[in-house]
Amino acid sequence: MNPVDLMEFIRNAVNAVHPQNVEVINEQNQDQPEIEQELGAVIEENDVMILIALRDSGEKIGACQQCGKWIFPVLYALLRTKSAAVYTQMFRMIKDLWPQFSPTSISMDFEQAAIQASIEVFPGTLISGCLFHLVKNFKKQIGAAGLDTHYKDPEFAVKSRMIISLAFVPHNDVSNCFRRLRDHLMEYYQDLAPVLDWFEKNYVGTARRTAMFPVQWWTCYERTRSGKTGPTILLKPHIDVYKMLWVWIIQLSVAFFKISS
Repeated sequence: MNPVDLMEFIRNAVNAVHPQNVEVINEQNQDQPEIEQELGAVIEENDVMILIALRDSGEKIGACQQCGKWIFPVLYALLRTKSAAVYTQMFRMIKDLWPQFSPTSISMDFEQAAIQASIEVFPGTLISGCLFHLVKNFKKQIGAAGLDTHYKDPEFAVKSRMIISLAFVPHNDVSNCFRRLRDHLMEYYQDLAPVLDWFEKNYVGTARRTAMFPVQWWTCYERTRSGKTGPTILLKPHIDVYKMLWVWIIQLSVAFFKISS
């Protein structure tokens, strides 16, 4: 950004009006018809949230229901808190707004309150945990374990990423593969123990305790096989060629992180 553009950006930021309520937003839209045409209208406001939808949201939702491949921004929710009650209220407000809206699947990050609220309001909907957020959570745990410096070592990075590669293992094989992977990693990198404990507790589970996020919520195996994920084309040669479990996991890990890096 050149100095002139930077100064213009700063002036706009300083002079920006931060609306305190819905009435101010509506007044601004009246003064700026182009924004009004693009943004649409505030749907509803209460003590904890404001819902804003685009004017053509109804048409886009109709198109989405006819094709499971398209993604359109149709509504924005501004929440004061992120409790289960607020999420439930938000989903119910959306359902009241569009009674015909019946999602077959919902993709979200790993926030327990939001997941449980979506299940309550839209029962039977398939929950798909976002792989991006799974990787993000994994990297947070690497940092919490004091492994950021060690993670810069290429060999250690590839080995540790094998944990995330379990997302590409068949659902019924995840538990067994995790146990074998844990034994393998602990032979070389015992400092990964806290990260493995975290993953087991939250995503795999044990004989005595179920995982906080069941495997079916975060596995990418079926989505990858059906061609619903971006890396499918790059990953498919590895799936077709390598049949041995460990080779398959390593190749998936390398291929995925080439895309995400």
